[in-house]
Amino acid sequence: MKKIWQWVKDHLLWFKIIFIASILFFVVNQLSRILQGMTWHKFMTLLQQQGAMSILSMMILGCVAATPMILYDVATTRLLKTKITTRSLLKEGWIINTINNLVGFGGVVGVTLRANRYMEKEKTKDAIADITKSTLFLLSGLSTLCLIMLGVIYLVPSEAMYRSYTLWLLLGSGYVVLLLLFVARSRKFFRDFSKRTLATFYLASLGQWTGALGIFLWIGYQITKETSIVQIAPLFVVATLIGMLTMVPGGMGTFDVLMILGLNSLGISKEIALMWLLFYRLFYYVIPFISGLILFTKETGTKINRLFAGLPSRFFSKVSHRFVSVILYGSGILMIILSAIPNLSAVSQVVNYIFPFSMHFFDQALNMIVGLLLIGLARGVNDQVKKAYRASLLLLIFCFINTVLATRSWQLMLFFVVTFLLLYLSRHQFYRERFVYSWSALLLDSTIFLFIFIFYGVIGYFTSNVQQGPTLKFWLFPSEKIWFQGLIGLLVAILILVALYHYLSSDVPFGEAYQEQYFLPLAKKYGCDRYQQLAYTGEYRHFYYQKENQIQVILTFFIRANRCILLSTPLGEEKYWKEAMEAFMTQADINDYQVVALFANQKFSLALHELGFKFMNIGEEGFAVAQKAKEKDLDFTEISKEEWVEEYPMLSSYLRKKVSDYPAPKDFWLKKEVLEQNTILAFGQKEARVGYAVITENEQYYSVLGIFTEQEEKEQTVEILQALEQIAQQKGKQLSLEFSPLANVGNSSYAFLEEKWIHVIYNFGNTMTNFEQQRQRLAPYVNEWHHRYLCYRGHQPFIFLLIQCFFRLGKK
Repeated sequence: MKKIWQWVKDHLLWFKIIFIASILFFVVNQLSRILQGMTWHKFMTLLQQQGAMSILSMMILGCVAATPMILYDVATTRLLKTKITTRSLLKEGWIINTINNLVGFGGVVGVTLRANRYMEKEKTKDAIADITKSTLFLLSGLSTLCLIMLGVIYLVPSEAMYRSYTLWLLLGSGYVVLLLLFVARSRKFFRDFSKRTLATFYLASLGQWTGALGIFLWIGYQITKETSIVQIAPLFVVATLIGMLTMVPGGMGTFDVLMILGLNSLGISKEIALMWLLFYRLFYYVIPFISGLILFTKETGTKINRLFAGLPSRFFSKVSHRFVSVILYGSGILMIILSAIPNLSAVSQVVNYIFPFSMHFFDQALNMIVGLLLIGLARGVNDQVKKAYRASLLLLIFCFINTVLATRSWQLMLFFVVTFLLLYLSRHQFYRERFVYSWSALLLDSTIFLFIFIFYGVIGYFTSNVQQGPTLKFWLFPSEKIWFQGLIGLLVAILILVALYHYLSSDVPFGEAYQEQYFLPLAKKYGCDRYQQLAYTGEYRHFYYQKENQIQVILTFFIRANRCILLSTPLGEEKYWKEAMEAFMTQADINDYQVVALFANQKFSLALHELGFKFMNIGEEGFAVAQKAKEKDLDFTEISKEEWVEEYPMLSSYLRKKVSDYPAPKDFWLKKEVLEQNTILAFGQKEARVGYAVITENEQYYSVLGIFTEQEEKEQTVEILQALEQIAQQKGKQLSLEFSPLANVGNSSYAFLEEKWIHVIYNFGNTMTNFEQQRQRLAPYVNEWHHRYLCYRGHQPFIFLLIQCFFRLGKK
């Protein structure tokens, strides 16, 4: 006997293989016979006859029928004394049970998942043992149903036909009796199980199988409208019991064959029986499984996202956002093309393939309006504007209601599901408060809209031509009336687009105006260079960075399209520059502006490089070095602001020879801030003044804002510069004269392409810019040149950036 038992143990794997193979052979053989006697056309007809509400009810009740299994997790957490919130328990229970329901392998998957989710590390051994014991209750509910069905077939005369299943029902019902006796007599084995826990496990099993029976009967009622509970229930219970004994996930195959044969014996056609089982598998197993898998993927993704500091989430959100932008652009363009050429899908294989996935309306004007709106919103979505997200969602819902419900196309439903999913995944990308058109975006959208109008006009011209051939008629509108409706739609869409862009943008200007109480204290403390002084003109915007309850840094900028172009360096405490720039960049980004720094010195450029900026030479600033002293220096005196205000009007009779090409209006020199912050020197005696100089001072050097001389001779200007240099040297500072735009940029053969463009503009655009003459005029007075830089972030069309800065460089 021992040898026989040992032989059986040694060949147990082969016995398992033979057992499973025999079951599969039986299933395949029976299914082949069933399918041979079916009419697939009739099956598809029955499938298409199911109403939307019927499908929806089966879907909802299928999920409801799976919820009692969560009691397994309630009992398990009580057994292991696991601390978990109700919300987490419901989520974890749904994930575990929907996966186990489909691929349970007799509850092995459920045991594994619960052990991983609920047990604590210090209780690993006991936890696995207790969870394994709980699997004894998995079939207790089914066994109870077997006992009930056994009573039904003997107490209800009409069910006597099922008495042939008595042996199976006795075997099935005996399990719960033996289990209860075992629990009563083996309390030591179940010492960790309280009576409440045991009862919960039993109720979970009973709820699981009762729910499965209930949804099966409901699906049958929706299909046949005359399902008999007393006829179907015993058949379902016996087929489920046999299917579970095979250990195949969900009893698939065995259960299906037995149910088709049993239903067919009750007079239900094989087509209806197959659809019945298909819906049962779909709504009780597959859809809950998909929802559980989605929750599991989301939870696992959250953990992975935390592990990698949020990078995966940002990546998928970014990718989804790009896809949404492309979908909106493509859908809008396709709608307009198909509206302009209605029969295009009949002659183009590509268009014919994507046509079922395209949105379209029966009204020609509405097609044009929605198409242009999609293109317009695509721009706002691409710029990550909050309002564009809400508007796109509303427009897509409108399209869904008007197209999907009208056509009932599964391709279009799939398209909308994917689009809504991508829009949801990209929701965190929408953070900007306003939309601002960049020149590149404006050029692209204008080109698209212009092409649409021209193309539609050409189509209208040929439509109105009465001498059309049959080929041309096929491409055009059936009548001028339909074309005219589309034209009205185009015009209305343009008006709506204007309103849309006004809605997405903002009338509130970015930044703040010049505020004397903030600017003057910092100007007195740190000094201003020639570009920071332009704040006094009132033509520029400002960003005031506050720290420790006071303004520490001021950034002066002007706006060109979607760019905030900073002038020179920040004014204020240097240690706060980086913080101020980060705060400014954040605010600019929220308002859809890109930050650029113009005339930045080397130190500030390197600081910006740490914030992700590129920088390149945009020109040179000239500094004067003291000339050889003359026998008699030119006399000069610092005049008061009252004297300057009195004498300035008389300068109109002077030849205003300005060495520094300072872009300031005429009244700039009389502004209170200019008079208070700068030094005004008069050269020569009061009765015979030969010139004036306005200079400003900061921590590093003096800057010459303007030199006004009476005569044109170069010698007189040199004398004034010599005197100014001596003043600067006495305080250990240099003297900055003027900025020479685009000079010495791109001279090297290894220069970047952008620098080569600048080199070409400097050398061959001289008739328009006069930059080269400006450099030649400045050269005699300069002994040192210091680079000034243009700092910008990557992925910006450089040609537009250069044009925007070019007008500022050439401003007089």
